[in-house]
Amino acid sequence: MKKSLLLVIAMLLIAGVAFGATIVSSKHDMRSYVSGETTTQVCVFCHVPHNANTSLGPLWNHTDTAATFGVYTSSTLNGAMGQPAGVSRACLSCHDGTVAVNSLIQAPKDGTAGTLISISGAALLGTDLSNDHPVSITYRDDLDTGLRAKTTSTVAGPSWTAQLYGSTPYTVECASCHAVHDPTVTPFLRIANTNSQMCTTCHLK
Repeated sequence: MKKSLLLVIAMLLIAGVAFGATIVSSKHDMRSYVSGETTTQVCVFCHVPHNANTSLGPLWNHTDTAATFGVYTSSTLNGAMGQPAGVSRACLSCHDGTVAVNSLIQAPKDGTAGTLISISGAALLGTDLSNDHPVSITYRDDLDTGLRAKTTSTVAGPSWTAQLYGSTPYTVECASCHAVHDPTVTPFLRIANTNSQMCTTCHLK
């Protein structure tokens, strides 16, 4: 039991280093965004090891949004769509602009998270998502001939495999296209959208 616990702790530390190495100095390094912060922790603005909100994401430490969102509608939509949920709601808890990026469930133990500040600029999506790609929408390749067939929880395209979330029915979420821990491809895209290769992973065009 003790060896198993030590192994789990070691794996979490390695994962933390891997994420921290890419998050540091990126747009998701909140220490460079807020003023008055004194913490040296990078991950604390999203994650905490204890007393987290696990309904939104892994060990989630950010205050949830209470916003009601305007969502995309179209006569061609076959997937069921409601309000953003799960991992997409976690993203929107900063990107909708109604909650400060440093409004945390648990404050950092080594200092403060700084003066509360909301997101701004191009990263501010707001609460009207009616002109954005739908999220938390069911992937209905059985109803839409324009969608590539899914294999369980993934969609394999010509050059990339997209991740779906939840369980039957699987949904498209923000994280299907965005990798929040990897700033390599702006803006945190999982792959470059050259020749629309990200879009054509799911859409048959």
